[in-house]
Amino acid sequence: MSPKKRRHSREYLFFRLFTLAVRLTPRFLRDLQAGILAALFRRFSRRRHRLVTHNLELAFPRWEADRRQRLQAKIYRHFSRVMVELAALVASGTPEKSLKKLEIHGAEHLKAALSRGRGAIVFSAHMGNWELLPGGIRAVTGSPAVSVARPLDNPGIDRRVRTFRERMGSRLVNKRGAMRAMLKALERRETVFMLIDQNAVVREGVFVDFFGRPVSTIASAAQIHLRRQTPLVPAFLTLKGRRPVVEFHPALTHSPIGDRDTDIVTITQQCTSEIEAAIRRSPEQWFWFHDRWKTRPEGDHHATH
Repeated sequence: MSPKKRRHSREYLFFRLFTLAVRLTPRFLRDLQAGILAALFRRFSRRRHRLVTHNLELAFPRWEADRRQRLQAKIYRHFSRVMVELAALVASGTPEKSLKKLEIHGAEHLKAALSRGRGAIVFSAHMGNWELLPGGIRAVTGSPAVSVARPLDNPGIDRRVRTFRERMGSRLVNKRGAMRAMLKALERRETVFMLIDQNAVVREGVFVDFFGRPVSTIASAAQIHLRRQTPLVPAFLTLKGRRPVVEFHPALTHSPIGDRDTDIVTITQQCTSEIEAAIRRSPEQWFWFHDRWKTRPEGDHHATH
């Protein structure tokens, strides 16, 4: 066995043991597990801790330092809890049962978008427990959401995660060749689900404003909208206490000016502004661990960390 395969075997064994251990833990003890994870993260993942600290400074420069620190503690608690709950679901034989707890608002907005006969793109962010959001889409449409996903490096873990995501309401397409797959799905009047809140390399993104600073943002949602007049529907899943709540918002409106590049930037800015507004409503539930401001415009040498 090659060193790479041995490493993958160890990773998969740890993954299986961790998820099974969480699954077998009584629910009332999972908060304790989440608290331990939050403490361990702060102690042993110093690089990510520094990145979260820096991201909060970029997003909320006018806040007092102690206010940002309190938010940071809430972020760790939230995502530790989400990690524990996801681990239990992945190890479950019937994770889709958890979707019965979804509280859905604004379903009429997605239905109205689909009634135009061009399919719909539901765009969102890494908020709350976003892995449950395709289940909310399926609850409204009756069909799986077509979701773009890059295969995980570990084949064993990838198979488990793919199975989990499919049972939770997704029909997965590989990131490579995703545009063609999405267009075909929209021709069938299906719903495409996209998370568009992470850093994009220059060739794939456009720069828009996010918390008062330029960020490189994937432009494919805007490109499809211009090409096919596909409705763009914002949706976010947040946790209200322990209850997952999906909120669909009205489809974006845009009047093209005829300059394709400008229109793409304008639409991408609209999408990003929707995401920023959602984050500001529940800042502790967004994934601040990602280097969102990594790619800089030409001539901007701002260091992100």
